[in-house]
Amino acid sequence: MPKMYSYTLVKGDEVYVIKYSKGNEMNAIEQTRKWANNPELSFDWFDAIILTRQICLRLKDLSSRI
Repeated sequence: MPKMYSYTLVKGDEVYVIKYSKGNEMNAIEQTRKWANNPELSFDWFDAIILTRQICLRLKDLSSRI
């Protein structure tokens, strides 16, 4: 079973959780874009950038260990 990664963002009463496995980083990033585009959510583009950066930093860290 592949290792799972997750990030959680809490905004007021809303909780956003991104879970993904190695190789599925783009799917996780796409989910943040969908949330940012949804006017019914408090999740905004700044939040998407923060989570995307965290995903990319973890990917960079993993690739440097190879």
